[in-house]
Amino acid sequence: MPPNLVATHIPSHNKTPILPETAAIPGPLFKHQQCRSIAFLVVETYIPSPKTVLLSLSQAAVVSNMQLGHAKLFLFFLSLFTPALSRRIGHKHTHVAERQAPACTPTAGGSPTVDDVPAIESAMAACPSGTIMIPAKSTYHINSELSFAKCSGCTLQVEGTLLVSDDTKAWSGKDAVLNLEDVNDVSIVSKTGKGVIDGNGQAAWDLLNKDKNYSRVKCLLYLTGTTSGVTISGLTMRNPPNVFSSVKQSVTNVTYSNLILTAVSKSDALPKNTDGFDLGGTGIRMDNIKVQNGDDCIAIQNGAEDITVTNIQCTGSHGLSIGSIGKTPGEVDTVKNIHFKNAKMTKCSKAAGIKIYSGGYGTAEVSNVTWENVMVDGTSYAFQVQTCYGSDEKECASQPSTAKLTDIVVKGFSGKTDKDEPVASINCPAKGTCGLSLTEMKVQSATGGEEYQCSNAGTIGVKCAPGASG
Repeated sequence: MPPNLVATHIPSHNKTPILPETAAIPGPLFKHQQCRSIAFLVVETYIPSPKTVLLSLSQAAVVSNMQLGHAKLFLFFLSLFTPALSRRIGHKHTHVAERQAPACTPTAGGSPTVDDVPAIESAMAACPSGTIMIPAKSTYHINSELSFAKCSGCTLQVEGTLLVSDDTKAWSGKDAVLNLEDVNDVSIVSKTGKGVIDGNGQAAWDLLNKDKNYSRVKCLLYLTGTTSGVTISGLTMRNPPNVFSSVKQSVTNVTYSNLILTAVSKSDALPKNTDGFDLGGTGIRMDNIKVQNGDDCIAIQNGAEDITVTNIQCTGSHGLSIGSIGKTPGEVDTVKNIHFKNAKMTKCSKAAGIKIYSGGYGTAEVSNVTWENVMVDGTSYAFQVQTCYGSDEKECASQPSTAKLTDIVVKGFSGKTDKDEPVASINCPAKGTCGLSLTEMKVQSATGGEEYQCSNAGTIGVKCAPGASG
């Protein structure tokens, strides 16, 4: 082989040659012996046995002592065969079967007294970057915290039920039931829409109703640490002892979609603090969510940034809330770039609003927040701003809020509230700023009133009456 010619071998499996072994090459075209050798080498690449394939035409063209004219003719001749060679290589010799991610199905213990968490965690370890399957019509008992530490890159596919133990003593003081800490690219999904995560929280609600000091497990589904790239989709989550799902400030890139969340008590004990979503992370997308609970439907918390919520229905909740924030003395809580669009709010204490502690605590800066196209059905308020949250009027008068509200847009609200009260109560920061705009508001009280009570508000797009507090 002439110097500077790069080649490799490709195995052949097709018994029909593209060119025969004796394929003729015009002699005058390749008078130079080295050039003729190269030409025959090229023809050999089409023969069905391990042959040599040229990888570099440019190197072939600079074979030592080759005449320039011969090189040009050689490259022209070689180019006539290149498409066929490419087709043959691409079709016959470079096909690689797609790798399928492994799948593991943990063995369920089959009894409430058997904790299935070790089996699920073992399946995660056995199927890294694979699928851990909870089959349809199966029940797995979650009697201790389920850690996703071994599940980075994997999918927990729930088509049956994850049933949390109602042992109030065992769960007391715990952070989470399902704990996603410092993990990447984790999915918890139901592809059939029939998968259930049941928090079994009635016993915890009943105990809290009797013992106000009882410390419940904080969250059913907890995202914390450096966790990123999480997808939660297609599931029903019901009756958490406390919050449904919490995303801490350091978490990024989370998607929630096609979810149903319900917290309904069977006793006189209310399902208190069962927030749907407490969100403090960055880059969160939510779509097609239904929530029925006993606290905030969504609570946007300190550090939250770049969150979009679309097509959400909330029943019996405290609404789509910013806060509560500004509680820690000496610190400034921040929330920015939040967008709610297309919501139906039924029998809520408010449809949407902002909750900030008084100046006796810390302070807050809230910017670029929009609520638009919100249907109000029997809520107490359509919109509410509280800058004296957690304090009485006397304390707020002596230590007024210094919070800054900037580019806050409330647009396209419609429907009716449930009482003969103002449709909105807007108590802006007395010593801060109130960059608030209300437009296209078509909300009436139960008796047809359209009063907006305001304090410290200035011009905000609606006619204000005095009297807002809280």
